Amino acid sequence: MTKCPACESESRPGTRACPKCRTDLTRVPQIYDDPDSDAKSKAMLCYGLAGMMGFFAFGFLLPGLLAEPGFLLVSLALAVVALILFLIGRQIKRNERSHIERLRTEWLVHGKCAYCGTQNAPGDGKCVSCGAPLANRIG
Repeated sequence: MTKCPACESESRPGTRACPKCRTDLTRVPQIYDDPDSDAKSKAMLCYGLAGMMGFFAFGFLLPGLLAEPGFLLVSLALAVVALILFLIGRQIKRNERSHIERLRTEWLVHGKCAYCGTQNAPGDGKCVSCGAPLANRIG
């Protein structure tokens, strides 16, 4: 599904205009349609490693409690590593989310025509609908 950056309604992939607000979706930056971004892969890797470390920490906790107290230190170290990996994954996802939101806001602010209200790409010098010059364009 493609998400419209103007009204956030979803439409089928390949749709040229948003069915709700008629925003031209062919000019939307590709970051909105990228479900397999590099940041998501890195975050999922960190979450997976954190889960694995948490599992092993629990595995060393039981023998440490029941038989050998030396395993408690190993369990604690693995739990700390798991927590750090989880926090790194969360920070990666948070940074990606804020980056996408910044790009979306920039696209909305700098691409809107002051005369007709048509959404244009940020680099356009003239409105694609009425031809008026865009005052807020990004150069």
